[in-house]
Amino acid sequence: MMKGMLTRALMLALILGLAAACGDTAEEGGAGDNGDTVNNGGKADNNENFKAPCEVVSEDTGTLVDLSQFNDVIARTVLKVGDDCPRTYGEIMAKMRVTDADERSCKVDNPTGGINTMVVSERSQLLDRPEIMRAVVTRQCNDRKQHELFFSLFGVHPDRALPGSVEVMSLDAETGVYNYYTLEGGEWTFFGSSLDLIQPGAQGSKRCAGCHTGGGPLMKELDTPWVHWEGHLDIPGASDLVDKNEDLGRKSSGSTMERLTKDGNRVWNETRAKAAVALAE
Repeated sequence: MMKGMLTRALMLALILGLAAACGDTAEEGGAGDNGDTVNNGGKADNNENFKAPCEVVSEDTGTLVDLSQFNDVIARTVLKVGDDCPRTYGEIMAKMRVTDADERSCKVDNPTGGINTMVVSERSQLLDRPEIMRAVVTRQCNDRKQHELFFSLFGVHPDRALPGSVEVMSLDAETGVYNYYTLEGGEWTFFGSSLDLIQPGAQGSKRCAGCHTGGGPLMKELDTPWVHWEGHLDIPGASDLVDKNEDLGRKSSGSTMERLTKDGNRVWNETRAKAAVALAE
């Protein structure tokens, strides 16, 4: 266990160019063997009395993670700021309209600003009728790249209210590492970082590693023609679904998801390559 902790700490230190003798561990970060990611390259709040409005539990240990060390998008705009903690996807979007507002597309009085949704369904195109779908949602505000924040909503349908539960994939742009969260039943859980998901044995022990085997964004049908994403054919009911829900913003197609998958992995792969070199030395 100690060897694993030292290996990961050394790996991140090499990635971030930190001095090996640095004594401020709050600025270094890393993922310990207990499953609690301490930093992932985030900056500490430099406040011994820091208390985030949200409590986030580690998938591995069932204990609270130290959010003061997290610097990804959802941590900075939702989990660590304000006085309230969202308990549904709709509440996340409501909070971000305030904490993540800008003076361009994401103005406070523009509820759909910066939000785009890509819809995927395994049956709708084949049956030519609305079936259960999944929505992948992005929010691009404050000069942030679109691939830095993904929400995944399951079981959506144009005749149903949006689910409260959501999976979140959130980038720390300084380190090129994604953090993985869920909000289910009103409770937040942290499922590790991109670095955690590529560790040996992660696919059998970490929920998000079962799909995101490479640690980055995933699109199983990366290139056209698509069977399940929108491309040459529209998904029946997808437009109605997005039009009925401000929290889905505007509808985009599979080509957007293809671009975002490539963009996100391009950023993450730079960090992943440096990590691999560090471990090999």
